[in-house]
Amino acid sequence: MRRRFSLGRALACATLLSLPAVACTDDPPTATGGEVFPGSLPSTFQVVLPADSFFQQLGSFTGYSGPADADYQLVANRFDGSLQANTLVTLAAFPASFSYTQGGTARTDTLATLGRGALVARLDSVASTSAGPMELQLWEVGQAWDPATVSWTFAVDTTGGQVRWTQPGGSRAVLLSSATLTTGARAAGDSVVFALDSLSVQRIARAGFPGLLITASGAQGRVQLQAGGIQLRTGAHPRSASPDTVLAVNVSPTAARFVFDPDQPSPAAGILQAGGIGSARTLLRVQLPGTLPGCQSGACARVSTRDVTLNEVSLLLTPTAVPGGFRPVAPVPIALRRVAEPELGRRAPLGDVVNEIIGLDLNRRPVYGGGRFVPADSVLAVPLTSFASNLVASDTTRFSLALLSDPGTLFGVPRSLSFGAAWFTAAPRLRIVYTLPARPALP
Repeated sequence: MRRRFSLGRALACATLLSLPAVACTDDPPTATGGEVFPGSLPSTFQVVLPADSFFQQLGSFTGYSGPADADYQLVANRFDGSLQANTLVTLAAFPASFSYTQGGTARTDTLATLGRGALVARLDSVASTSAGPMELQLWEVGQAWDPATVSWTFAVDTTGGQVRWTQPGGSRAVLLSSATLTTGARAAGDSVVFALDSLSVQRIARAGFPGLLITASGAQGRVQLQAGGIQLRTGAHPRSASPDTVLAVNVSPTAARFVFDPDQPSPAAGILQAGGIGSARTLLRVQLPGTLPGCQSGACARVSTRDVTLNEVSLLLTPTAVPGGFRPVAPVPIALRRVAEPELGRRAPLGDVVNEIIGLDLNRRPVYGGGRFVPADSVLAVPLTSFASNLVASDTTRFSLALLSDPGTLFGVPRSLSFGAAWFTAAPRLRIVYTLPARPALP
């Protein structure tokens, strides 16, 4: 009977023999039993393979997504000393008529006076951070712009022609309002509120208004605005209504885009990239060992990987710094997916997720675990035990994977891509924890 092994932090490398492909961690050994011999109990071991014994990088690629694919907006001021980001917004048309009841009679008026109001933007408190108080400014955009192609440099960048911003990051016309955000943690659901006087509201409501621009100054930091969390709120007094009749008017964006500078830097050769605003991915080829150490000392024969119980097979990734304000400030879900045609490079189609399944969501879709990279992590372990076990059982030990951030697939619910990317060193390791079968005693 085989005995399963429960892996925890205390689990570590038993003796790792004299194999160059096997490395030992600094943890104390927890292998059960001693040498394997007839009548022995099952023994559990751990080996950690260095990159050169199991791994080949096939290339890193990015540019699969951009700000238009994000369900948030970003405003940054010298974040990490360099990143600048502004958010541009176009609003839907204000109502052309106003319906109300007066003296028990339903009325409609096409003329109304707009009063004071506010532009309200909900914050993502987890992804917003600053070194001190930040001031956010709300401007009228100074020139027409194209939401589909806008960037830090260009207001319009289409095949029909390019139009540069007269001021990089968005031309400023009139400063409409400002709001100050204090430093430190912010409660979930916090909002930034730009107070608007009636003249500013009427200016925004006029036909042909080119849109709004949100910029930041003051302390270094970044502010992330939630999806659908921007709205202009004001009141309208129909001309024919009684003086105390004020109707609530809420106007939502028709388009919102953020632009940023500089572009994300390219990492050094060999760095494994995943996620970020460009949805970077790295293609890998992995070779599982065909045999594993059969005892602690290395004096006995090796055992076929097919004959052991694989308790854990995990890819161990060591994070490295991402410069220029492109580091993640919130957890980044990391997934491993099969790649059947890695020779296609950036166009290689992605297959199934191989992370461990930890449950099902409300729609009975698999929820995957083990790949939640937190920026403070020193090592990220991405388990693929069931996947590896099935491959070994079918006599397959070589396969190709894509390392990427795939939040919707990984957690079973839609989640937005992170602006900050996760980078890992060029030398991942493979941890294998396995239990040898017990051998019956001789008669």
